[in-house]
Amino acid sequence: MSDVQGWGKVREHRHVEHKVDQREQEALSGKKKIKKEMMIASSIATVLLLSVSLFALPIIIVADSDQDQTAPARSKTYVLVHGPGSGSWNWYKIKYMLQQAGFTVYTPDLTSHGIMDNRTADTVFTLVDYAQPLLNCVASAPEKVILVAHNTAGTPCTLAMETYPEKIEKAVFLSAVMPISGTVINDYLKAPFQQLVDENAMHQIFAQGTFYETTSIQMNATAMREYYFGQSSLEDYIMASSLLCATPYRCFDDPVYLTPERYGSIDRFYIKTGQDKIVPPVFQDIIINKNPPKQVFVLKNSDHASFFSETDLLFTLLKNIPLL
Repeated sequence: MSDVQGWGKVREHRHVEHKVDQREQEALSGKKKIKKEMMIASSIATVLLLSVSLFALPIIIVADSDQDQTAPARSKTYVLVHGPGSGSWNWYKIKYMLQQAGFTVYTPDLTSHGIMDNRTADTVFTLVDYAQPLLNCVASAPEKVILVAHNTAGTPCTLAMETYPEKIEKAVFLSAVMPISGTVINDYLKAPFQQLVDENAMHQIFAQGTFYETTSIQMNATAMREYYFGQSSLEDYIMASSLLCATPYRCFDDPVYLTPERYGSIDRFYIKTGQDKIVPPVFQDIIINKNPPKQVFVLKNSDHASFFSETDLLFTLLKNIPLL
């Protein structure tokens, strides 16, 4: 065989190989495209499932992010804020799951709640003082955050929304107060708090004497098995009951003043807890009706501690909140 004929055979062979490679690449590209479309469909289906089966809401359609190149970047940072008697520790499961999903998570202790905090609840008299760790956390965050407020943390989080609207992308209220402008939370919560006191589930503390105002409140750890952690595991209840602390009371006498331009510029979401005996569903409905959020979700089998009793569902919901 001549060199010319040999070279022709080589070229013909390479041409065939090139066609095969091209077909393989096209097939691989097709598989990737199908896989991508399936992932997008799965993401949409997840959110639709949340909207339809868990929550009585309008259906939410999530657009393919690749088709909207002008869409603003979604926040990947959460600030989870505990409620009364608690601390950053109550978020440990949700924090871990969000971090594993690629989120940055902060869990500040409000003043006097930290295990190493040298302040006591009876020495916290103003809302700004109580909320200062949260305000510092939001102010120093390198990117916009999504706030999650539990119970009375709705008030410090509302203050943060009015103070730093440019730092907050969304706010989620988990069986939390959601005050309107001028609200005094102690007046707002008077009825449910008094019921808990009457039923010996919560105690008022008068550090300055019983002739003076309540300075803090303390949950009855034994009663909290029924009221706070009724659907949670025994292990979580035992851990939590050993960490419950007093909560400042006088700071909630401070009204919160809000503006549409600042607080009102942030999308709010509300998560109802269907088996809640601390903030009963009927009272949650009052909160929602007085200050309607963008959307309401329902964890129908959750006690007050959703982070323990409905950990997976709460995580799934929070994971999808940036898409809404």
